[in-house]
Amino acid sequence: MKLLSIYIMQSCNINCYYCPMQRWMYPLDHKVPYGSEGDKNNLLLPINRITAKDLLTWTDKYCPPDEWIVQFTGGEPGLHKEIAYLILAYNKRGYYGVINTNGTLYIPKSENFTRVTCWHESVKEIPPYHDWILLIKNPNDTWKEKEKYCIENNIPYKIVPFDRSFEGKKSNNIGLPKKHYFTEMTRILSMGQIGECYKGQVVKGQDIFNMVPPVTKNMKRDCPCCGNARAVYDFLPEHIQDKIRREYNE
Repeated sequence: MKLLSIYIMQSCNINCYYCPMQRWMYPLDHKVPYGSEGDKNNLLLPINRITAKDLLTWTDKYCPPDEWIVQFTGGEPGLHKEIAYLILAYNKRGYYGVINTNGTLYIPKSENFTRVTCWHESVKEIPPYHDWILLIKNPNDTWKEKEKYCIENNIPYKIVPFDRSFEGKKSNNIGLPKKHYFTEMTRILSMGQIGECYKGQVVKGQDIFNMVPPVTKNMKRDCPCCGNARAVYDFLPEHIQDKIRREYNE
């Protein structure tokens, strides 16, 4: 199966100094030029542009649910005004996937989508919207106490390394899955552009509004983008994991 990673928002309601996506975060109403660098005809368009109708129209045409797993990420997906409708609509269509969130804003619980909630340093109480909890081994945080809380309350959790790239230190693949079972991936940015991964180039007109088909890449072990994407597999239902493994090994 393939992975569709949707960066639905490039904004967040929490400002974490250690967030690897921090340099790509903007105010909710921010506008940026849309097009190639140096293009005099670039328009100023909202950074958070895609709507539920845009996404559903595009995925209905190009990404059948028996071939694609969907990941909602960002930024904070809970900031999207249609996130509840989107999750329920994708669930009804038969898609499976995950939602990467900080869990402080409403995201509905659904049968097919797992809310993977990162319990951040700035959040003292457990975020209310979660199915799984991610704990970062942040030396400035009380992550061990948070782990104890999860154990005592039977909350599924996973501990991940502390990314020190904000200090100018090169991030590595420690903690990333050693194996993966997705064959290909593509991404959609919050402005609607389609690209093969966050390092892949996107060009003007290559977007869901123009109904351009997915631009995919084969997933690689030594690519941090692919490594983070592979982790989606860990949070899928067992029968979907089995299906992915069978198809991957055929």
